[in-house]
Amino acid sequence: HPQSIHTKFSDKYIGKQNSKHTKMKLSSGIFFLFVASITSSQAAEGHEHGDDEGHHQCACVAEEYGFDIVCTAKAAMLDSLALLKSSGCATNCTSEVCKKNWFIVQSHHDYCDPNILPEEIEDDFHDFDETCESCDIVRAYIEGAPDCPEPNCEDDSGDQAYAYLVENTCSTNCTSKPMCRDRFLTLQTAHDLCDHGVLSTTSEEGLHDFEDFCHGVVCNLPGSQDDQLTCTAKTTTSGTTRPNTYFTTTAAAAAAAALLTVGAALF
Repeated sequence: HPQSIHTKFSDKYIGKQNSKHTKMKLSSGIFFLFVASITSSQAAEGHEHGDDEGHHQCACVAEEYGFDIVCTAKAAMLDSLALLKSSGCATNCTSEVCKKNWFIVQSHHDYCDPNILPEEIEDDFHDFDETCESCDIVRAYIEGAPDCPEPNCEDDSGDQAYAYLVENTCSTNCTSKPMCRDRFLTLQTAHDLCDHGVLSTTSEEGLHDFEDFCHGVVCNLPGSQDDQLTCTAKTTTSGTTRPNTYFTTTAAAAAAAALLTVGAALF
């Protein structure tokens, strides 16, 4: 029966075509999920590790400019300070020489124990901090120290704390008087956590004198327990994106393997 043979042939042909079409749809769906998983993972990671409003981790800046943050590297700090002075960076800090050497000075100044920093770094730091762009880092964690008090950056409590230190002879007995210790920490946290300009220039510069007078009076700032010497941000100071090698070699490889496994089962 020609008509019957034709019908069987057509049904068989259509069945093959439908099966092939179904496999193609499944393969396309898997590929779509593969791409979507990469996109969503990258987006989530970018949200988690992105820089805040253009600020950059000092660890990333150090990696980009080729220096290490080592608190005992006093010669490197002083060499950078000398270059800042000789290059006129106090009035114009836009050159690469100024940027790199300011990052060296600033990252060490903000991260390292003030008691081991060269005196010149403490004295001359504020000649440049208003002109030069800084990176993000806080004082290294000090074992056994209490948490720092939260500063009020909206009032003059930092300046009042400095006035108290001066007027109550805290320069001679800071460590033995609780009120002197408290006022010193109020001044220090305002200096470390508030925007430039919240403290007066007198209080900013006077703090470094009292860091000697109040030696041993320390506290831990928020984030000080984090690993601050490893770069985790995705962008550099120039705005270029850092390659994410971990994602490429793990998540993408796993997704590709899953795609091949499912594809083999289908075909």
